[in-house]
Amino acid sequence: MKRILTTTAAVAIALSTLVAPAPAATTTGPRSVGCDPNSQQVRLNVYQRENKFIDAEGGFFDCDMPDKVGYTIQVQLKNVIGWSDKVPRKGSWPRNQLTVTTFTCTGQGTKTYRAQMLGYLGSGEMWVRNSKEIKVKC
Repeated sequence: MKRILTTTAAVAIALSTLVAPAPAATTTGPRSVGCDPNSQQVRLNVYQRENKFIDAEGGFFDCDMPDKVGYTIQVQLKNVIGWSDKVPRKGSWPRNQLTVTTFTCTGQGTKTYRAQMLGYLGSGEMWVRNSKEIKVKC
C-alpha cells in the first residue's frame, strides 16, 4: 500500500510538471519574438514639445504576439564623439501602444536629438532602431 501511494505521488508530481506552463520570456523582459523590430511593426519618432522637452515615442503595432514586448526606449543627444543616452525607459509594454520618454533640453545653442529603441530577439541577438534626427534650439 505504501509503495502504491509513493508511486501515485511521484506520477502526480511528474504530470503537474508536464502540464504546468513554462514561464514565457516573451511576455515580460527584454524579448520581442512575435513582433519584428526590423519591419514596419515598429513606430519610432522624436519631436520637440513646448520649446524645452524632447519626447521619444515608440512601440510595436500590428503584430500577433506577444501581448507585451520588452525593449528600452531613450532620447539620444549627438555630441562630438557619438551619441549619449538620455532618460532610458526599460520594460515590457503592451503592443499597439506608444511608450514615451522625455528629456528636458537645457543650455544654449542648437543640439541634435534622436529616439532609439533596443531589445533582444528570441535568439538573444540584440536589435536597435533609430528615428530620424531633429535639431533643436534650447
